[in-house]
Amino acid sequence: MLRELLESRLFAEPFSQRSGGHPAPALPVALSFSGGDSSFRQLMAIVVIGGLMTSTVLSPVALPVIFTFVDDFLGLLKLLVCLTQP
Repeated sequence: MLRELLESRLFAEPFSQRSGGHPAPALPVALSFSGGDSSFRQLMAIVVIGGLMTSTVLSPVALPVIFTFVDDFLGLLKLLVCLTQP
């Protein structure tokens, strides 16, 4: 369990560093700093920023959990195959 936590932390650091700067260009549009009628652009920028933040938070959590479930399931299948063979 400790090994998995350390591996997920090592995965999370580069992932958050890469995706941390991606919402920055959309901030002026989301905060309506751009001129003209930007109602559609503002809503789109808010959605893009929300999606990036959500994926940044969920990926380091969800991917190790999914990997653990798949790994446990494959181990169970191997055990069942070994038990059914004569």
